[in-house]
Amino acid sequence: MTRHLTVIVPWSAEPTPSPTEPEPTEPPTPRPQPTATPAVQECVEVGWSSAMSPVNIAQVLVEIRARNRCGRDLGPLDVWFEVSGYRNGDLVQAARGHPFDPLPVNGEATATIALPGSAHWYDAVKVSVLPPADR
Repeated sequence: MTRHLTVIVPWSAEPTPSPTEPEPTEPPTPRPQPTATPAVQECVEVGWSSAMSPVNIAQVLVEIRARNRCGRDLGPLDVWFEVSGYRNGDLVQAARGHPFDPLPVNGEATATIALPGSAHWYDAVKVSVLPPADR
């Protein structure tokens, strides 16, 4: 025997509420403008030491310790150094190089650059960070 059941559910449509104006809000706070980051040669601090190469007596090895104060991570090719050797106030030799490791924010990296010549031959050896246009 099959039984059927019929159920009637009363239903009536509810009226949609009329749109209301949103409450006034304060104007949005303006976003701070980004600040320009300094150029690499302005924010990478360097310290260095030099010594004769133990392998090649015609090279001065210059070990550069660089610290990133730029506020952004720098890749190895973002930082280039120039090592210059002077005799009697005149530039005699120069060599360029970069670190092989990235330079994170507030981090350090080292680079060793071989300058041709002898440490006794140069009156002064200077290290500088190159601007992008000079690389």
